Amino acid sequence: MEVIIYPLIALLVGIVLSLITGTLKKGDVARTISILSLITAISLLAVFYPFNGQRLFSDTIVLDNFGGFFVFLFLSLAVFILLGSTKVLDEHPEMPALLLLSTIGMALIGITDNLVMIFVAWELMSLTTYVLAGLGKREQSTEAAMKYYIYGSVSSALILFSISLIYGITGSMQLSIIATVASSLDTTAIGVLLLSATIFIFGFGYKVGIVPFHLWLPDVYEGSPAPVSGLLAGVSKKVAIVATARIFLTGFESVDFNWKILYAIIAVITMTVANIAALSQRKVVRMFAYSSISQIGYMIVGFAIFSPEGLAATMMQLTVHAVTTVGAFITIGIIAKKLDLRTYDDYKGLGARKPVLGLGLTIMMLSLAGIPPLAGFVSKLFLFTEAVRANLLWLAIVLVLNSVLSLGYYLPLIRNMYLEKPEKTTEGEETKKEKFDTRTIGPIMVNIMTTLAIVIIPIFAQKIFDIITEAAKNVI
Repeated sequence: MEVIIYPLIALLVGIVLSLITGTLKKGDVARTISILSLITAISLLAVFYPFNGQRLFSDTIVLDNFGGFFVFLFLSLAVFILLGSTKVLDEHPEMPALLLLSTIGMALIGITDNLVMIFVAWELMSLTTYVLAGLGKREQSTEAAMKYYIYGSVSSALILFSISLIYGITGSMQLSIIATVASSLDTTAIGVLLLSATIFIFGFGYKVGIVPFHLWLPDVYEGSPAPVSGLLAGVSKKVAIVATARIFLTGFESVDFNWKILYAIIAVITMTVANIAALSQRKVVRMFAYSSISQIGYMIVGFAIFSPEGLAATMMQLTVHAVTTVGAFITIGIIAKKLDLRTYDDYKGLGARKPVLGLGLTIMMLSLAGIPPLAGFVSKLFLFTEAVRANLLWLAIVLVLNSVLSLGYYLPLIRNMYLEKPEKTTEGEETKKEKFDTRTIGPIMVNIMTTLAIVIIPIFAQKIFDIITEAAKNVI
């Protein structure tokens, strides 16, 4: 039996058992089963790590360290999301099974370099996240799910059309074969291949959230339940980055085109426009939505560097941001649920009222802004260093300027949390202080674990970077 089968079996068993217990309205049991199945899958993968690039199932699956790294990351973040999904579980006990199904799609995207498998796995992930986005009881949740579905369907159609063009020109769905064939194509065929690449950029532009294909994201993040917003911003968008790296750095790298300048332009426009938009937001969740879009711009800087070290810097930034974003959305979700705080003004005095959540959220924001010595600073430092080494000093300077610009929307929220007095007190808050709500244990655990990760990662940053640099060599 192939190596990858064992973790998949663990996840499939978890899905079946979670569905059964979910049908019986036992959401907590379903969550526990799902978490155990995820931990089992992670443990089974760890037994076989590192991977040797083995190809399975007619070459549709490639077990290399690049994909293995992201499978570990996606499965681990799924555990965080389940821990923080208290409110959603109360209303929708089927949520853990849907999340596991989505996670299988994410994992398959990480370990394939076949265009058809990438598309099928993406649709598996997307169909479940469409449902998850609409699980909230508010009208906004239904609107969010519809917007997500419509934009997702359009982008999927574009990607499918692009795949058909690529297959028509190269006769293969395998990225490595596509790269080999592309190097010997005539001018006309190269033109069609560049057209397909352009359509791919439009399609994945919607899925990744690059500017100008980002306008739907803030509404979806705001309308979805907080853990689902964490899943979308912290995980599914990172899956799209992984797929994009496979496709463009492997499949199209032999096409004679100045990819570096294209990636650099996309990175600059995305990080700058999103940061400027975030400055005008007064709702905390929308600010984090635009912040997440700007972080995508930082990650694309590594594509412009076009080297294993540059891709490794992107992987580092991706990892840090994924962990931080999941923690941040779950934290603001529990704050909104327990205290009904949603705007900058609502957060006045939060640091004194909820010191653990307030401190954790503050550290997350400082890390996202790139303040030393936190994990976000280290990941951006790797991007800056590699950009300078690649003679892209101007791009490195733009990255730093955007990091400074981001302080314009993080610091006012931190100021309100610690230097301002609250304008309103939630009814019954004193009672809640006297009687601790055990349902908040999961989200608080996520808050604490995320905070610890942000502080600890810099200690091992160079070792982690060396490991992921070797993994990046599987792609570029």
